Amino acid sequence: MERMNLEKKLSELERIYEQLTEEYKEIDQVLRAIGFPYGMVSLKDVARELIKEAS
Repeated sequence: MERMNLEKKLSELERIYEQLTEEYKEIDQVLRAIGFPYGMVSLKDVARELIKEAS
């Protein structure tokens, strides 16, 4: 019984991982299209810089 529960949970986690991976890729592409040369990496760098300047 425990094995079935673990397999079910693993399947659910794999589905969530795939969904999040696709969302990340889509957001990364949009960011690159609007001028962030490295997508999410560039956005994080800009956000960190803004936080640093605000401190």
